[in-house]
Amino acid sequence: MFARAGYEVETADDGEPACLMARDTHYDLVVVDFHMRTVRGDEVVRQVKERHGAATYCAVLTASDDEPTRSRCRAAGADAFFAKPTRPSLLKHQLIAAVPALRAGDT
Repeated sequence: MFARAGYEVETADDGEPACLMARDTHYDLVVVDFHMRTVRGDEVVRQVKERHGAATYCAVLTASDDEPTRSRCRAAGADAFFAKPTRPSLLKHQLIAAVPALRAGDT
């Protein structure tokens, strides 16, 4: 979705590699699934925020649209929470609106 729009995109297939990638690289936006095999999404967000702070906007996608999951994400520092299923066009629009570097066309 973002790559087709001309943004530079890197992906990880699970939470552990996502944490490793974010440890050494600053990203304007990190989108994670809450339920991953090795490291849950809220833990990825916590590590990203510890390393990069508010400079990285973190969004969590999850099929668990309940208050305990939302609370965990907020406590970890997530900036946004999206319940699945969500329309890709809506997700893209909301994230671009929220992240200044994306609005500016920085890739």
